[in-house]
Amino acid sequence: MNDTHSNYSVIRLIGFLFGLPILLLALFNLGRALKSQSWPWTPGVVINGEEYGLGEDQNYRFKVSYNVASVQYVCQRVDWAAAHTLRDKYRYYVGANAHVYYDPKNPATCVLEPGVSGWLVLELVLGFGFSAWVYGSRPDQEQPKCSTCVFHARSQRRSRFA
Repeated sequence: MNDTHSNYSVIRLIGFLFGLPILLLALFNLGRALKSQSWPWTPGVVINGEEYGLGEDQNYRFKVSYNVASVQYVCQRVDWAAAHTLRDKYRYYVGANAHVYYDPKNPATCVLEPGVSGWLVLELVLGFGFSAWVYGSRPDQEQPKCSTCVFHARSQRRSRFA
């Protein structure tokens, strides 16, 4: 097998292994994000918050307690794409009030910031980008430079055999 072709196959495999799961996750989260824009909200209170990690990898984890139909639930999701970040500790500190948007069909499904976020857009762009790279790219030797080159190549082959 040609080295260029085998390297190309490995690159396509890597793109497939990363691109397709990112794209599927982003599309799934996009559906939930669009639905969450019409969900009702209820007041909640941050009951727990802790920092974890070290240095630049430091993040913040918290829980928001809320009630729907006299049943208590806990929400830990800020938006549909991003993990908790250190900036969240200034908005969702212990004792802070928060609006919790919940799915009326399943109140345990909740989010604090409904709709499409910048992180979700980034997931979509990366997923589409990797997928297009895998399915749309070709090795250099298989791709003609322009349609004229294909015409010239065919006419040269015909003239040799005529």
